Amino acid sequence: MTGRAAGRTGGRPPGRRRATAALVAACTAGVLPLLGGLPAGAAPGDGPGTDDAARQVQVTLTELTPRSIAPGAEIVVSGRITNTGEETLTDLTLRVQRGEQLRTRQALADDLADPSPTTTAAAAFAPVDDELPAGESMPFRYVTSATELRLEGDGVYPALVNVNGTDPDGLTERVGELTTHLVVAPATPTARTAVGVLWPITDRPHRAPDGDFTDDDLAGEIAPGGRLDRALATVEDLPRRPDSDAPAVPVTLAVDPALVEELTTMAGGYRVPDGSGGTTDGAGREDAEAYLARLRAVAAEQDVLALPYADADLDALQTAGGGDAVRRALPGTAAADPPAEGGTSPGGTAGQTGGTTAGESAAPTDGATPVTPSGTEATTPAAEPSGDGSADAGAGTGAALLRTALGVTPRTDLAWPVGGTLRTETLTTLQDAGVRQLVLAEQSWADPGTAVGDDGSTATARVDTDTDAGPLTTLVADSGLGDAVAALGDDPAGARAAEQRYLAELAVLGTQLAAAGGSRQTVLVVPPRQVDVDPAAATALLADAAEQPWLDVASLGQLTAGPVADAGQLLPATAGPDQLGGPALGDVGAALGVRADFATAVVGDPDTALRGYDAAIDRSVASSWRGDPDGFAEAAAAVRERLLDLTRRVTLLEPADGTYSLASSDAPLVLTVSNDLPFAVEVRVEVRALANAGLTTEDGGLQQVDLESRRVVTVASEVSQSGSFAVTATLSTPGGGSLGEPVDMQVRSTAYGTITLAVTFGAAALLALLFLRRLVLFVLRRRRAGSLHDDDRDDADADLVGASPAAGSGAGRDAGPADGDPTRRPPTRSPV
Repeated sequence: MTGRAAGRTGGRPPGRRRATAALVAACTAGVLPLLGGLPAGAAPGDGPGTDDAARQVQVTLTELTPRSIAPGAEIVVSGRITNTGEETLTDLTLRVQRGEQLRTRQALADDLADPSPTTTAAAAFAPVDDELPAGESMPFRYVTSATELRLEGDGVYPALVNVNGTDPDGLTERVGELTTHLVVAPATPTARTAVGVLWPITDRPHRAPDGDFTDDDLAGEIAPGGRLDRALATVEDLPRRPDSDAPAVPVTLAVDPALVEELTTMAGGYRVPDGSGGTTDGAGREDAEAYLARLRAVAAEQDVLALPYADADLDALQTAGGGDAVRRALPGTAAADPPAEGGTSPGGTAGQTGGTTAGESAAPTDGATPVTPSGTEATTPAAEPSGDGSADAGAGTGAALLRTALGVTPRTDLAWPVGGTLRTETLTTLQDAGVRQLVLAEQSWADPGTAVGDDGSTATARVDTDTDAGPLTTLVADSGLGDAVAALGDDPAGARAAEQRYLAELAVLGTQLAAAGGSRQTVLVVPPRQVDVDPAAATALLADAAEQPWLDVASLGQLTAGPVADAGQLLPATAGPDQLGGPALGDVGAALGVRADFATAVVGDPDTALRGYDAAIDRSVASSWRGDPDGFAEAAAAVRERLLDLTRRVTLLEPADGTYSLASSDAPLVLTVSNDLPFAVEVRVEVRALANAGLTTEDGGLQQVDLESRRVVTVASEVSQSGSFAVTATLSTPGGGSLGEPVDMQVRSTAYGTITLAVTFGAAALLALLFLRRLVLFVLRRRRAGSLHDDDRDDADADLVGASPAAGSGAGRDAGPADGDPTRRPPTRSPV
């Protein structure tokens, strides 16, 4: 058996796991070395030489009474023995023997890992039956006493149920055994161990990213005998206080809001795949309604802790999307802040609710309003965070879901991370979001011995620390007690054997407390998230705290108000083989990236509008995917595709024939944007001409498109030349992310553009100038020609007048040679 003692030489390793498989090995086939002589009544099968090969009898324990033994009390051990070999056994005898007292939890851990000799005292052998054929089983009942086993001092004693038999060859030997522990209670308890319990009601997601059910497995989990039915029955059957009829054992239920949402949807009627591509009615409607009623009744009496939606792995969300992704998953985070002035008020627009509708709020299927089993709408308004900085229990989606379905106000100021550890960044995010308390595993602390009593000291579940984000209170889950609870469902030695180990863990803590002179100590019991137990055994185990005089009960609130231990430094989570990561976490990160960009396009509060998509992301990183890499990869790929589909629901519509015609050079392009979402969005339309053709467009700014509608958008444009242009129109978010598919089209223009007109007018002006030039030249030539003709006429007239005596001195007469100048020729005259 593996135990706390494993690897502890010289110090305590991080973490403390006592695996169930090791318990099985110790219970079914461990070799108990026998030291010294055998006590009186020893049988040949007790002697040296007996090995595991001879252990062909499986011993199962069904009764060990009393649970804690008083001096002189009668001890009854009952169960079944099964011949797992191939030969018939005869002359079967059985007895109980015990070893030396275990006084510390370390000694108990060592004994669980390697059972110590049980030869200190033994009762007499008693016959069981004459014959046990191969493959068959039979009951047994053995009675001894504390006196016969010499149980005189209170404490824990290792014990062995020893079965001897004779094989066909006549050899008598030990053929079967079961190791357990006997607890002797103090006659007058002076010290008590207070036990707190955190009990999970969780399951893996059963819905696809679009909200549809992927299977009907949850119907089997809540049906009578199913795992969740048994988990709830454990708490339902706890004993009641005689004075008030309230539960005698306080239990805090850790409830996944996504599970309750699925149950609410199932109770209203639901469909599941039929295996042939269609759907059929789910089988769990009535069981879901009954389960919700039962859970509602238990929640009315016990504390309820709201887990993150889908019990999301917060470290994975922090890695993939940062603090905003984590905050949206938390149950106490406000679902919607007050809208900015002029924005869309939550609840004021169809398809946007300010509260939470069970079955709808987390489902991306928009517009549906499921009903509660009573047939009324299950709508809860969102609330504001409380003013003291802590998360108000009604502030978040998860808390609202539980409040609506269960009628209670759950706790949201305490978180229980998967694995019990957190990365530093995740812890800071939680504290910023109002989480003030954590339930952590032992390996979160450098020295948890003082918290769980491993070092022999008094156990104290509460450990406080200061972080960069402020003070933090933690409760340390006791792994030994948690493993004992887990063994109730799968221990081959029987659930009663697992419960006895649980009692032994508590009893040895009581021994340490008494030795230290203390009067009270505290422990926290936290089973695995997918707790799978026999309800009768589990109820009896939890009831021990109220029924054993050396134990006491405590709520989580009482533990956090109790004494404080020093467990050293708070250690950040380290990567483990089952943590969510790899390419699948990359798909989740891609989905969160699309979500962050699309949020910039939402008119109003994006957290309200995108709540269904956030829920799908949370389901993709559910803690239940740890250990199931294939399931995680499938869920992550599906949610990435779902978020990409969100961007395809806001699109540009192509023109009917792929062509636009512009009647003028500055006519706008007219485009149509379709919004298929149940909320309004703001988008940006951009048109670009290919190869810098003669078309330019302007940025038209953001355009709002109402929910589930179309809007005509105009883009200012100008053509610089007539003709046909190849252009591409795109749609994007304000953050720059693409929406829909680009639209390629042809723009045809018959109008003259500015350049064309300039060229045309320029050519006309040039032609006009050329014509004017020719006209001027023509006029000038005509004028010149006319001047020459006039000069010839004037000369002729002068010749005629020159013969007159008065000639030669008139005004305007050209000066010429003196009269009688022999060089001047007389004018000639043409004949008339």
